[in-house]
Amino acid sequence: MKFRNMIIAALLFVQPVNAASVTKGVEVVSIPYDDATFNVMKVAPGKMEFTVQRGRPSDADFYINSNFFHKGGKQIGEIVIDGLKQNPSIRGGSYFFVRNGVPSVSAYEHPDNADYSTQSVISIINDGVANTTLYRMSHAKFKTSRSVIGQDANGNIYVISTSFSSKVSIEQITEFALGLGIVEAMVPDGGTSVDYKMSNGETAVEVKVMPHFIKQYMDIDEPQIYIVGNLLRD
Repeated sequence: MKFRNMIIAALLFVQPVNAASVTKGVEVVSIPYDDATFNVMKVAPGKMEFTVQRGRPSDADFYINSNFFHKGGKQIGEIVIDGLKQNPSIRGGSYFFVRNGVPSVSAYEHPDNADYSTQSVISIINDGVANTTLYRMSHAKFKTSRSVIGQDANGNIYVISTSFSSKVSIEQITEFALGLGIVEAMVPDGGTSVDYKMSNGETAVEVKVMPHFIKQYMDIDEPQIYIVGNLLRD
């Protein structure tokens, strides 16, 4: 397919953000794709400690907004923090969770006994197969800021998000993720909610699509739930 061929070409030529970008099993790269640019963080097993928390952290190596929410901040989907369920799961959707220190992504299957869990309302990849039904829906065709949390068959965790000025459809970001070898993926809240930092200890990229003062002026709620990570330094 066109998108998969493009991602293969991009990966052949992409360079790390700087020469020190690959550090301790964590890679941070910027990849041009179609008419957009994705920032990508790949984390090898055992190289980052992941949690889920309320509020944007001030000193983490990595964070990204997660759950969708209603106006006024009511969260949609499961939230588990320190083993305690703080919001109920919904039917369908997909999960990022941590159990016994091991991060995982699961489309559809509920993670029992998780220490941390966050649920998306959208599932895009399950067992390496795209949910192409989404491609035909109007909200999926709309180009906006989007993110994906994914996992490949080797247990590597991927965080993919559009650069500050890039806007993509669900099909574009799904095909991009498939090109990286992702077999399970969830989609955090997008649009004005996109807020993330990716770092490997040497290089960091931070994007907040809409500044807080503009959201205050326009009466737009901030995300409340974040996936957070800190490097496990040797």
